[in-house]
Amino acid sequence: MPPSLNAGDRAQQLSQQINNKITQFQLQGLTFEDQELLRARLPYVWRPHENIPAASATKSRQSRSRYIYGMIQDTSNHLFLAVVLVVPPTVCISPAFQLVLNSLMSLETYVTFQFQLNAKAQRFFESTAAEQGFATERRYLSFMKSMFSAPEARQIQLAYSLVARDSIEIFMNEMLQGVVTSEQWAKEGAQGGDTTGCVTIFIPSNQHQDASCTIRVNRDRLVHSIHKFNMTKLKLE
Repeated sequence: MPPSLNAGDRAQQLSQQINNKITQFQLQGLTFEDQELLRARLPYVWRPHENIPAASATKSRQSRSRYIYGMIQDTSNHLFLAVVLVVPPTVCISPAFQLVLNSLMSLETYVTFQFQLNAKAQRFFESTAAEQGFATERRYLSFMKSMFSAPEARQIQLAYSLVARDSIEIFMNEMLQGVVTSEQWAKEGAQGGDTTGCVTIFIPSNQHQDASCTIRVNRDRLVHSIHKFNMTKLKLE
């Protein structure tokens, strides 16, 4: 068995891995392997933690690692993305990474860490946020604003379907709450109207074809429902 690296050597190794990841982003962007790892790691970093006893050592370690990830993100979102992929939570709180962190936090500029991700990467983050339940979290929103300052021209960015049949009644109740908390509902109420345009019905000319309707609902509640009901993402051309 090869001897384990001391903290200094391990820190140098981690620094090189972070730099290599930045170079990869600059040359080829986000890989499939990156996306698979981010699906597992971003909820840990961005989603509120629950059901962990307040006094447990586990929660203490998680709080420390999440604090460190957050400190890096506050410094540079580009650097944060590389670190969260290269450095797992257990390593994030190690003495070796503390040496790396001290070095990173002492830099005067982070321009060399910058890169541009494409629209496909943007859709990946948006769909992952919706599916994993952190689409309304502050750090996610800050990340998206920094990394993708120019919004896509396409009006419809994401589409989801497929709700479990035995959950449809609960889902519709969620949509009702989404209607009465929507911006349109509030605007109509402020104007003193007795009717709402939050629901629009479409009836096809073919009498044997099902009709359809659109419902205007609160965006945050709808995004939460995507995660809650484990809905399936549809591919948009």
